[in-house]
Parts: sequence; structure tokens; C-alpha cells
Amino acid sequence: FEHLIALKLKKNSDLVIPRKLPAPIGPGKEWKLDEVVAMGNGRGRSFENGKRTYAAAKCVQCHRFDGYGGATGPDLTSVANRYTLQDLAEAIIEPGKVISDQYQATAIATEEDEVITGRIIGDEDGKLLVMTDPFDASKITRVDKKAIAQQKPSETSLMPAGLLNTLNK
Repeated sequence: FEHLIALKLKKNSDLVIPRKLPAPIGPGKEWKLDEVVAMGNGRGRSFENGKRTYAAAKCVQCHRFDGYGGATGPDLTSVANRYTLQDLAEAIIEPGKVISDQYQATAIATEEDEVITGRIIGDEDGKLLVMTDPFDASKITRVDKKAIAQQKPSETSLMPAGLLNTLNK
């Protein structure tokens, strides 16, 4: 990860993400689960290419790997020890299929019929702090608790679908 910078989001919390993400190498396509699994089981994998792809597909903005990346989503450093290639590919291609309570977004409807969707990260002076952009953890919306008409878990993952679709094999 060349050209890295440290971003301070909270006291004592350094997140290191690339200053500029590498461009995806296309042409892309709509990747299917079986295709991704077959490539992962094949020979010729390259850690350097994987690291570049991890950044180009924007994974690094939300996930940490070996100390580098964001903190919106889970740390992926030891994920291969806990999940199969099939499970990992499915989580990337169908991010909304299984959403962990730990990373689930909340949909909040206000009395003014505004809907705010994001991850609740705090409660401050009678307002909920909601991170609304998974790619930019500094985008926080403050929602007055008294103005909330309804609040429920979002059925949509914060992780967008199709992040691999800009990439070639």
C-alpha cells in the first residue's frame, strides 16, 4: 500500500488507508459466485495482485487487513481462518444475504418523513450519531431522538453489491 496516510477518526484510533486508490483493471463484468470460487481455488494467485485488487475494489476503505484500511466493516486479517472461500465469495457478491448485528445499519424515519439510513455510532446530547457513508466514516448525521417516528434494522447491507464488477480476472 504505497502512498498511505493515517486518518485520526477518534482519539487513539489510527486508520491507514491509501491516499489514492489504484484504478480497477477492466474490462469488468458481473461476477457470479461459482466463477469467483473457481478462480480462488486455482493456481497462479498473487499476494501483490490481491493487495492491489483489495484497494481497487474499494475494500480497503471499509475493512482492515494486516493493520491497513478503514473500520466501517470487520477486520479481514484472519477471515480465511474462520470462513471458507465459498463463504467469503458469497459475502462479497451478495453482501445483504447475511448481515452481522455488529455491522447492521439502521433505518430511521423522522416525523418530517425524512429517512436516514446508516450505522448508529453514538448518542450525544439527545441526538443519535449516524454514519451514513460506509466509504467515509467522517460523514455523520445527527438525528434528534425526539424527532424519530420509527427506527428499525435496515434490510440492506452497508456494503454495496457489485464492487467486484469493475475488475477483470
